Amino acid sequence: MAEDQSPAVQAGHRYFRETPMRAEKGSAMSMIAAAADHTKAKNDRLKAAREARDTAEQAVAEAAPKPVKRKRKVATSVPASSA
Repeated sequence: MAEDQSPAVQAGHRYFRETPMRAEKGSAMSMIAAAADHTKAKNDRLKAAREARDTAEQAVAEAAPKPVKRKRKVATSVPASSA
């Protein structure tokens, strides 16, 4: 079969030959789906960690005593000295 092809076709077949690294036809969608699943799992894990951190911060904030406001002193008038 190689003899009945032109040298240009033979060169093209050598250049575009199948390599072991080349993915199979139709596997792009499975790669995209796997990447999407990985991203969703990572986002779910990060969301759970963020919610746990926020609840811990809220619990600490609620447990801390509220600052006590000091009452303002009322200025007393000083009697004017007679001069």
